[in-house]
Amino acid sequence: MKDFIFLAEKKIDKAALTAVLQSEGVATGLAFQPESDTEGSVSVEEDRLIYLDKAIATMRDVYGNKMAFLTSFPKGGGNYVTRCVKNALEYYGASISHLSDVIFREMARGEFGCIPFLTALFGRVEPELIKTAEAYLDSGLDACLAAKRLFMHRNTFNYRLKKFMRETKIDIRNYHEALLFELYLSFRA
Repeated sequence: MKDFIFLAEKKIDKAALTAVLQSEGVATGLAFQPESDTEGSVSVEEDRLIYLDKAIATMRDVYGNKMAFLTSFPKGGGNYVTRCVKNALEYYGASISHLSDVIFREMARGEFGCIPFLTALFGRVEPELIKTAEAYLDSGLDACLAAKRLFMHRNTFNYRLKKFMRETKIDIRNYHEALLFELYLSFRA
């Protein structure tokens, strides 16, 4: 199950969006933000993601409303993630975007608002967990090799990696989520 937040260019016809998502068998947990007619959240089964693209196209083509959906974000990302979904709508139009893609686009434009966000996300994590996750990425996602490089038992390594993912709510086995951690590592000095 993937979670998305979304933003529309103009007021959403909630009944139309619900009907489009349900007709594609896409949506569960559709929720609109309180006091907003343009944003909300939805959960989608992994095998139904292709149909979300179709639903976005239908909302754009039939209802004339561009919608951006943002995924691969940690829960509780707050105002920064909300800003990113707005930027996703600007950068990519009616589409599905990953938080890491939006951050890279911001950085290409000389905007570095991601640094406080990434620091808040990873800055409180124990150094040994940061080293564990960094070794995992440096070893090409090979847990055995990373454990050897850190001179630790593989079970200890796996425990620490799971603890890292639990604390950050980032699954670094996922390419786009691993990019968030890589960005943090590049800025943390």
